[in-house]
Amino acid sequence: MYCGPCFGIVRIFIQICNLVILQRGVLGKVEQSYVKKEYQMRRAPQYHILLWIENAPVLNINLPEEVCSFIKNRNTCHKPGN
Repeated sequence: MYCGPCFGIVRIFIQICNLVILQRGVLGKVEQSYVKKEYQMRRAPQYHILLWIENAPVLNINLPEEVCSFIKNRNTCHKPGN
């Protein structure tokens, strides 16, 4: 576990990811996830997150318009429910 000056930010980031992405499902129901944490030169962690969303269209199987529509509907700048 990271115990440097960024620990509070890391903890908040993990809580937000768990609450917003996994529990509330703002991107859809997450079937699987993979998280890789790296540390950069300044000891600040960097996360790479890969999510498998239930019923998401698949590239090269579904039409490109379906894939674009799926992404556009979930890539917003407002809170869900507003």
